[in-house]
Amino acid sequence: MHELRVHFAFAHRLIAVIFVMCGCSHSWGQWTPNPPPHFDSPTKSESESKYADVVTPELIASVQEVQAGQTFELAVVLDIRRDWTIFWKSPTDGRTVELTAKPTTIAFTPVDGFAFGTTHYTGPTTLAATGGGRIHVYQDEAVLLTTITPSDSLSLGAEVTFHLEATWSIQRIGEPEIFEFRRDLEYTIRIASEASSEVEPMHAERFSEIHAAIPQPFTDAADIELVWSQSILEPCIEFRLTDVDHVEFIPASHPHSKSAYASQDLVIMGEGEDELRLKVAYHNVMGAPVTAGFYCAGLLVRQRGDVREYFNIENLRPSGFRPRRSR
Repeated sequence: MHELRVHFAFAHRLIAVIFVMCGCSHSWGQWTPNPPPHFDSPTKSESESKYADVVTPELIASVQEVQAGQTFELAVVLDIRRDWTIFWKSPTDGRTVELTAKPTTIAFTPVDGFAFGTTHYTGPTTLAATGGGRIHVYQDEAVLLTTITPSDSLSLGAEVTFHLEATWSIQRIGEPEIFEFRRDLEYTIRIASEASSEVEPMHAERFSEIHAAIPQPFTDAADIELVWSQSILEPCIEFRLTDVDHVEFIPASHPHSKSAYASQDLVIMGEGEDELRLKVAYHNVMGAPVTAGFYCAGLLVRQRGDVREYFNIENLRPSGFRPRRSR
């Protein structure tokens, strides 16, 4: 009997050893190994508190008081901490497929008696992206400008509050992490107590600077020559400029091919090297040209000294060009 108890005790210890070595997790319970080191990015709440002051929003109006029926402007100014960036409305040139950044946007809550116009963005800058391609970003400051038109029948002397949601993504220069933010903003302004044909301006100098930084219609760039190539193999457009230090194209997304990107080749021409030619063509991620409904849309940037001028190009096509679909 004593020998039986010894064998039983030995068998019991053997089973326990096997249980520990094999990590059994059946009817005896579950064994959980020590977790590996965790190097995830900060949680949303952590990043919001840690990086909340990277971007500081401010709202300014172009008028002291609202006059019935007279359009005014409301600017959302985003002050960006040094060494950080936020993204333009089209964050990449299409080649940076790994980028998960959201564009900077604002959305107004509707207000009875007020019509909100198109939001205009100040011009961005471009930086090289990790893994190739380029990103379109703001450094130091971004401004989103919206025109607001009140109706002719407002309650004189009252106040109106505009509510809007602003979103942006931040990224420190040279680092891969991107953090998204959303802010609820508001601006209260008084409606004039008496109807008048005159509007008292406010922040006139500031709004003059903002207007100068907002892309102008391309039709205003009369000194830029366009040359189209309607080649079936690679349709493209060439911008020819003189008396400039630099020119570049910041593309908007292509409506016929969301994965398309705009390639651009800059060539210096002329004996005195006084002419720049910028050739723009669209390609897909495989490098093949996009020929379906070719057009050009985005920003043309012209730089003379320290002055950068932006021209907004919307669905620019050669005269008589007929879009054809890729098979």
